[in-house]
Amino acid sequence: MINDKKPYKLFFTIKILALLLFLSFSSFEDNEIKDLNAKYKAVFIKNFAKYVEWPPEKKSGNFIIGIFGQYPKLIEELKRMAATKKVGTQSMVIEIYPSVGAINSCHILYIAPNQSAQLPRVINKVLRNNTLLRSEERR
Repeated sequence: MINDKKPYKLFFTIKILALLLFLSFSSFEDNEIKDLNAKYKAVFIKNFAKYVEWPPEKKSGNFIIGIFGQYPKLIEELKRMAATKKVGTQSMVIEIYPSVGAINSCHILYIAPNQSAQLPRVINKVLRNNTLLRSEERR
């Protein structure tokens, strides 16, 4: 007796495997896009550092880039960049601030999207520190 169900089972299995393969590539691409965004933002922040004329008190010591909030991929990219790059003659240092109160004087402060509601408090915190703010918030 011929089993007519085998070709259908094989076809169904192939369809499921193709779907799983497609989904795995789709999520890979989404992760790659997110990684690229972090890389672009890191380069963007570094370029700000190069092209801003900093006041005399900010031209010595380390060049500090602060991150307020959670953005692990951007932090990773900036730390990788800081290991090999300088801003002028200054070594780059990346500092992560978990709260508004923890924010110290830095050259550039990036406000992660999950902290954009804190923007008014952050502005008050760094108002007279000659700190360049970079945020995802649009007002």
